[in-house]
Amino acid sequence: MASYEKRGKKTRVVVSTTEGTARKKVSRTFATKKEAQKWAVKMEAERNDGVSIAGSSITHAEYYEQWVKDYKF
Repeated sequence: MASYEKRGKKTRVVVSTTEGTARKKVSRTFATKKEAQKWAVKMEAERNDGVSIAGSSITHAEYYEQWVKDYKF
């Protein structure tokens, strides 16, 4: 579940996730609460679909190699 926090004129949203036994939080700040809610719904849907929404320890080079393997024709 997401939590919202007013920061001046902006809204910060925090989405919690668990990966194995590790519990992580992902946050982002938006100009409006509506934008924050849209992002939170998207992140929660990805979490429910099994997509990792927390930061990764993969390097840029490793990501590129994986991308080429998956998407190159």
